[in-house]
Amino acid sequence: MEMALRPADAETLRAFRRNAVHVRKALDTLKAQEQTGVRVVDGYIQEEGWVERYRRVSTPVRRAAMENDKASLRRALAVLERGGKSGAPEIGEALGRAREAAAEVQAELDSVVSLGGRKIARGEMFRAWMDAAVFYDSTDKQRPYEEMVATHGKAIESMSAQLTEDYAAAVLAVDEAAALALGEPLILPPPERTPPPPPDPKEKGRWKRVLASLFTRKSIDD
Repeated sequence: MEMALRPADAETLRAFRRNAVHVRKALDTLKAQEQTGVRVVDGYIQEEGWVERYRRVSTPVRRAAMENDKASLRRALAVLERGGKSGAPEIGEALGRAREAAAEVQAELDSVVSLGGRKIARGEMFRAWMDAAVFYDSTDKQRPYEEMVATHGKAIESMSAQLTEDYAAAVLAVDEAAALALGEPLILPPPERTPPPPPDPKEKGRWKRVLASLFTRKSIDD
């Protein structure tokens, strides 16, 4: 039995779920690539192209972490909390797991770590990493990733990468509860391809006239 939801709340969950599809896909790809092994030396990641790999998962995770985004994790969790008493027991159980996962990652983000000779909240580090990873471009003159490392030190890399995966796991936990609340399958089918628009009758008629004039002109020239 799905949860009784207001139309606006249901749409909030669907927006969250559409983004969670990208989180799940990117995280699966990342996990598969990690099977080959990531070389870490003294807490620093030593591997070419790893920023590009994390960029794929960082983009949808960043959306989920932004409270003003339609795909916000907090907004989705708030909707589930409001309707929590109206659903089946399995929805309540999934909501409990989602609540716990979100609380754990938030506690991580609220904790403090020493980087670059100063203490900063992991949340600040996480936001800097998200911006740097999402907007990373090795050919751009503006280098947010390099600036981030210069400010906080290279130790930020492995810690931020782990935070990204932890946040992604929280997104998937909330997605499980959202799927049950909406009465949808956990793994959403790929969206249907949008068919091409029908031909414009006016446009079709215009081309007929153009072709007719060309053939007429050719006959006159002949």
